Amino acid sequence: MLSVSSADGFDEFESAGCCNSTGAGFILLDSTGKAFSTDALPTALVLKDFDMGFVSIGGALSLGGSGALGSITSIRVDDTGGIIPAFMTAGPIDPNGKVPAIDGVPGSGVLNGDIALPLTLLTHGTSYEYTISFEDVNFTGSCVVSFTLTQIQFNKKVTLDSGKNSSFTCNPGTQWLFGFTGKAIPNFPGPATLTGSITYGTTKANIVSTVVFD
Repeated sequence: MLSVSSADGFDEFESAGCCNSTGAGFILLDSTGKAFSTDALPTALVLKDFDMGFVSIGGALSLGGSGALGSITSIRVDDTGGIIPAFMTAGPIDPNGKVPAIDGVPGSGVLNGDIALPLTLLTHGTSYEYTISFEDVNFTGSCVVSFTLTQIQFNKKVTLDSGKNSSFTCNPGTQWLFGFTGKAIPNFPGPATLTGSITYGTTKANIVSTVVFD
């Protein structure tokens, strides 16, 4: 568990020795008063801002560990929060207009996303429905969903189709499903790349699928 304290005179970033005698932990104490402006999890740290850096290897003494100390020379925090794409697919356009849909299965006991069966082989001259799904982990704010369909033609990357929706408000813990109706596939056989993007705040999350034109 990682935690941050931004209280005056008690600024620190820590991972407490946990759980048993083999657990390990660390604590960085702010010596400048400027290392943490909030208690949000940091994504980068400057070690000179801290007056102590140590690792306790072997867990806490109270749990039978050795409590051995060592020096920290670097640390990296990977933040997997924000918005996470789940999938990006191409499928037939439903002539009955029933899919894509959310919670479209009567009697289902779970939240479901309903789409046409995904295809990877796309026929030239035919239009398809492009569907992207994602989940908001911990972001609150404005979101925009978009897609692009690109292909390398004669050693040049060509954008064949693209689209985006109007901005909307995202909230943590929500799941989303968006569909875009594409243009007809061109008569240029070979692989192509279907990319779905969610722009949230100043960050963009992408998910990529490979399709093939026949």
